[in-house]
Amino acid sequence: MTEGNGLTEYLARVGHAAAIMVSHTFLGGLWIVCMWGIEHLIEALSHGSPMRVFGQWPLEYLFQTIDIAILMVIAACGIWEIVGLLTGKRQP
Repeated sequence: MTEGNGLTEYLARVGHAAAIMVSHTFLGGLWIVCMWGIEHLIEALSHGSPMRVFGQWPLEYLFQTIDIAILMVIAACGIWEIVGLLTGKRQP
């Protein structure tokens, strides 16, 4: 293998890793927008009265917890894929 081919292959991996990062960022943003819409839909259906989970916590706490959990999973999966791609353990 020549030096140019190795560099070209590595740059292709970096480009693919960047595409993975952008797609995971897009999915995370889409998730936040969808959860925001669902939260406001539930609020509109309840005529603006604050809803509570188990009669104690505001419903928005539940949505914020779900947002954080899903974003952490999306970020972890994205990092796992990018590291595997850049180390050569995964092919594009």
